[in-house]
Amino acid sequence: MRYAILALILMGFLQAQTSLQEKKKSPMPVVKKPLRVIIHPKCMVCGQLADRDTLWMQEIDLKNGARFFFDGTLHAFLFYFNPEKYSKETIHKEDLGRFIVREFATGKKVSADSVVYLVDSRLEGPNGLDLVPLFKDNAKKFKKQ
Repeated sequence: MRYAILALILMGFLQAQTSLQEKKKSPMPVVKKPLRVIIHPKCMVCGQLADRDTLWMQEIDLKNGARFFFDGTLHAFLFYFNPEKYSKETIHKEDLGRFIVREFATGKKVSADSVVYLVDSRLEGPNGLDLVPLFKDNAKKFKKQ
């Protein structure tokens, strides 16, 4: 009698498993946008999450294709001038590639050497006072305000 009850329980369990497997075979939903892989989404200097949708997020690419994000321009410069101090891997200044900043007035991503940096402004980034990257024309307008 015990074996009969055990057999019935086992059969019910097997039927439940097969129905779950059939449900798993349903087609996956189609992803319309390709997924972007972020290598290091946290700021390499302070460890804070570098929010990609703000004007303060800056990035530095390595020559091997890796990309580092920073939650402020000042932190990006700290890393740029001393990568050995802030990286867990052995990264040297020679390994650094493009240095990209977001121009504050337009939000465009541009090379770090194509903008001027406003120091000691009333604007505060995620970590307090920060350098504000601006095109020269926008810096003049910003200064008038």
